[in-house]
Amino acid sequence: MGPGDDQYVYGKESAEAAKEYLLDTLGLTEDKDGFNSLAVLRGSEPPDIDWLNGTMVWPQPGYIAPPFDNGSGWVSKITSWQEFENAVNKMFRFIFNSITCTVEIVKLKPFDPNDVNNKVTVVITPQPR
Repeated sequence: MGPGDDQYVYGKESAEAAKEYLLDTLGLTEDKDGFNSLAVLRGSEPPDIDWLNGTMVWPQPGYIAPPFDNGSGWVSKITSWQEFENAVNKMFRFIFNSITCTVEIVKLKPFDPNDVNNKVTVVITPQPR
């Protein structure tokens, strides 16, 4: 599948329509939300970085990363499995920096024999390998 292939063109059109649908349906805002992209080299076929940067990343204008300090709307070129693994690990550490979940038993039938242990908090923090 490549630039001259009908499926390739249809895939791009579908991706663009999906992006617009998400922006419209979810009411995303440029100051809080964004679409970024990893442009992964597939064999000898280069990714269409210009299309990703000019069309798919959001907010526009997109930019080529690194650096990643300009906010959302970036494309990063990935040329090896190691780069891909490192990029995904960084994103997961950023996204899931720390997840805190608190659960509390409010009412237990017929009764709670030990009501001092009704609340627990679990914190999940990713660790580098």
